[in-house]
Amino acid sequence: MKIGWIGIGVMGKSMVNHLLKKGHSVLIYSRTKAKAEELISAGAIWAESASSVASSADCLFLMTGYPKDVESLLYNEGVMEALKPDTFVVDHSTNSPALT
Repeated sequence: MKIGWIGIGVMGKSMVNHLLKKGHSVLIYSRTKAKAEELISAGAIWAESASSVASSADCLFLMTGYPKDVESLLYNEGVMEALKPDTFVVDHSTNSPALT
């Protein structure tokens, strides 16, 4: 399974690190690449855009700060259009029930 992860904050970094330690390949993206450097050094694969993560993932994890961030990723940065059929999307973001 190809795992994609968007959002490398405190929680996202820790969770991706656990996946890497278990031997999973994880394609990652964050607005700030510097936040991802430690994970890249640990074996995560950097993607240049959120939509490129979405187009490659069988399971896509989102971990952003606010509903506006999720909406921007999904609708303005091309994530929804890039998803393959049958991709699982798991949103760990702080979110509104209506958007979820």
